[in-house]
Amino acid sequence: MRRATVRVALFALLMMALFALTSLPKTQPAPHFGADGAPSSGRTIVWHVKRFFGAAAHVPKRSTLTFIHIPKTAGISFAKDGRKVLPETLRLVQNHEASVLATRGPRGAMVVFLREPRRHVLSQFTMCKYNPWGQRQTNHTTFPRDDMANATAGFGEWVRHFTSAGGGEARALDYDPWSDYDCYNPWNMQTRYMTTSAHPHHLTDASEREPNVTRAMRVLDEFFFVGITEFYELSLCAFEYAVSGATKCECAADHHLRVNVRKETQELHSIPPHSIEDVDERTQLLVDDLTRQDRELYDHALSRFWTMIRKVERHAGVKLQCG
Repeated sequence: MRRATVRVALFALLMMALFALTSLPKTQPAPHFGADGAPSSGRTIVWHVKRFFGAAAHVPKRSTLTFIHIPKTAGISFAKDGRKVLPETLRLVQNHEASVLATRGPRGAMVVFLREPRRHVLSQFTMCKYNPWGQRQTNHTTFPRDDMANATAGFGEWVRHFTSAGGGEARALDYDPWSDYDCYNPWNMQTRYMTTSAHPHHLTDASEREPNVTRAMRVLDEFFFVGITEFYELSLCAFEYAVSGATKCECAADHHLRVNVRKETQELHSIPPHSIEDVDERTQLLVDDLTRQDRELYDHALSRFWTMIRKVERHAGVKLQCG
């Protein structure tokens, strides 16, 4: 009898002790950064992201960022260079040029680059004209490729094919995959990447020419990181800080930005030098007709980008806007 009483008493004491331990207030571990300023674990990366981007920011459980690769926005370059600044606890995976809606995973763990629309459309044309892949796609079509010595030769004809300036027949067919020379369809490609579940290289319906840009902006606002092709090096610096909490970028004595990668990768795709400034004004205005939604989306992304840069400068205590 006495032994049974002792057992009951010991059991009661054990339960009281367990209850006291579980009732203690929970404390958050203090973030620990390594000597290089980067978080030392996946948990502290979560802490940094939420501190920098806000409490609502999403960080994937497996510390994976998904890169939404829009063609001709320096995507292949960033897929290589972006990995150079990642801490060991994070990885960057590509979505192989699929649209956002066709890509699995939370948007809060997505990364994308946007490009100034006129330059973006010209780059699509030169990719189709010179790159081996583009030539395979277009060789069986009437793609304008007569003058190979001049990178912008044929660009005006190509642009007019997709607009009313190209004639009613071309306008009526521009949702047919064959009508884009089996290569890229330039109608608001960047906005379509945010709003369609189809492959954005082509149009599957004429209504896709002018997608809902307000919807595209809302999608973009959910992204973890938005870079700008025209400010590629600056984007790399901001991305480095976003994923690690530190950046080694700085303004050099010659007022140029010194970037913390061994060498910025530049993918030329067998394409000769070219510039939108070499294109006549009439053709540039036609490109504007093809990219009205892209222009709004780009301006929206640019505003977000400069806000982010100022925030990085303030948090990291460095000057990134040189000159």
